[in-house]
Amino acid sequence: MPPGATAASAVQFAERLRRAVKSSALTQANATHNDRPARVPVSIGVAQLDEHARDVAAILASADKALYHAKRTGRKRIAFSGSPVPCACKS
Repeated sequence: MPPGATAASAVQFAERLRRAVKSSALTQANATHNDRPARVPVSIGVAQLDEHARDVAAILASADKALYHAKRTGRKRIAFSGSPVPCACKS
């Protein structure tokens, strides 16, 4: 996200990305299931630069932690590392 983007806008962007991937079907011959195009579920961890994550490695670690939280709490969702961000990001 560009500088100045809010946590809410980052989560909204991640949700749009998750839905776009969900609605896309893989059409390669080896990407089928029961002769139908395979669908890919997506979970995304979102993190932001703050007092706890001040460099790239810390931001990636924070986003990775959020990603695994998303997977543990039901998959196919967005999780934000940091203060709560209102989001009904699962489907």
